[in-house]
Amino acid sequence: MADRIVADRIVADRIVAEDSDFEASPEHLYFLSIEKVFIELRGSPLALSPSDWKVSRAWHEAGIPFELVEATLREIFERRRARGTERKMTSLRSCRRSVEAAWERQKELHAAATAPSAAPPIDVGKRLEALAAALPAELPGRGEVEARLRALRGDAAAVDEALAELDREILASVEEAFSSAERAALESDLERVLAKLRRRLGADQLQGARRDLREKLLRERLGLPELSLFAPEAEELPTPTRD
Repeated sequence: MADRIVADRIVADRIVAEDSDFEASPEHLYFLSIEKVFIELRGSPLALSPSDWKVSRAWHEAGIPFELVEATLREIFERRRARGTERKMTSLRSCRRSVEAAWERQKELHAAATAPSAAPPIDVGKRLEALAAALPAELPGRGEVEARLRALRGDAAAVDEALAELDREILASVEEAFSSAERAALESDLERVLAKLRRRLGADQLQGARRDLREKLLRERLGLPELSLFAPEAEELPTPTRD
């Protein structure tokens, strides 16, 4: 399916280039517009991957306006420049949660403006507390992670981006501390699952699947929730007690 998407995209690009009367689909133009902005901000001519196409398609199907995606991407890159981050972003997947958080916030603001009884906006502080409480007791450096969670400030999109970075840092740190036996067991489980996917996925899709599965297996071993304001654990807020 992914190979077909890529092939369709190449054919569509050629048709657009050769036939000025051709009208690409709204979904395709949406992706090309996002790709153009992302390449501009990244400063690299490399095109986006089939995995990025899937992210873009999900955004399009969710009704996220291109203008919101563009504004969020520009905010992300601006914050990275301000922090002096040198590592280049290579995929829309790195921006997924920030874009979707911005979309949720926009919908909530619209609902609040149009419906007096609409639900209140996201309480970032309470969701961070819920995430801190959901951290596994055996997580190395749990106290420091809790403190960093509670110290986060900003709107939902900015905080969720910071959570994503912390999430990646924790997973990498834990895996680095694995013993050789633990690492071998992780690789064995990973290869067993990937063996079932190799006939159905291309090289790019297999690489993305490997990354996602590794993260999933690490989380299962740690009992670690995804650090996001929109994770189920973040939404399981404590019920107030009555005196």
